[in-house]
Amino acid sequence: MLTIPCTDEPDRHLSLESARAKGKRWARVAGGRPQVGIHIDMEMDIAMQECSGNLTTSETFAQLEAMLEEKVVGMVAEAVQLVQAQKSDVFGLGEIFYRTAPGYWRQVQDGWNDEYFPSLEPVLSADVRLLRGGLTIRPIPVE
Repeated sequence: MLTIPCTDEPDRHLSLESARAKGKRWARVAGGRPQVGIHIDMEMDIAMQECSGNLTTSETFAQLEAMLEEKVVGMVAEAVQLVQAQKSDVFGLGEIFYRTAPGYWRQVQDGWNDEYFPSLEPVLSADVRLLRGGLTIRPIPVE
């Protein structure tokens, strides 16, 4: 579940539930420096809304998808910063280097958790699609 403010009413909120989610990770060496990326692909449904406007229009869906993508990227960025501070590669990015660039991995494996992993600046992205607008076409007024 994710909660975001309504597009035109920041004091009211909208809750969405994940129908499907998939993550992809990549790693490469460019200019002798490690580069990594994490991409999240999600499909979501509107579960609850306090918004007074009609959320089922294609324009509103596009705005909501953009807001959700920004929120998901922010959440992943927080998670990455947290594990980098703990020097714990729970996302398995070192393993990707081990598989895709074994020569590079042999050079950095001893310092991966203490030196290389904490200093990575990952490329983060998300693609969120709204599938359904909930049970109602137009919301019931909330007072």
